[in-house]
Amino acid sequence: MTSGINHRKTPEEEELNKKLEELYKVESELAQCELDLATLQAELRFFENKYIQIIGVRYAQLDSIEAEIAKLQANLNPM
Repeated sequence: MTSGINHRKTPEEEELNKKLEELYKVESELAQCELDLATLQAELRFFENKYIQIIGVRYAQLDSIEAEIAKLQANLNPM
């Protein structure tokens, strides 16, 4: 048997419940943003490593070619 008494929430309790709902929503959004950030950071590290592998080799080749050009120019134009 129920007593028939309904507990009505006070305005403060209602406000607290609203704020708690907002907090849970914001915390959920924050967790998603943190996950997105971690994913982007991992993708950036992968890109940086790939860039260094490719461009690093190209710079080494460029340095070698420039050294060869300088050597040939020195042979053609001795001082």
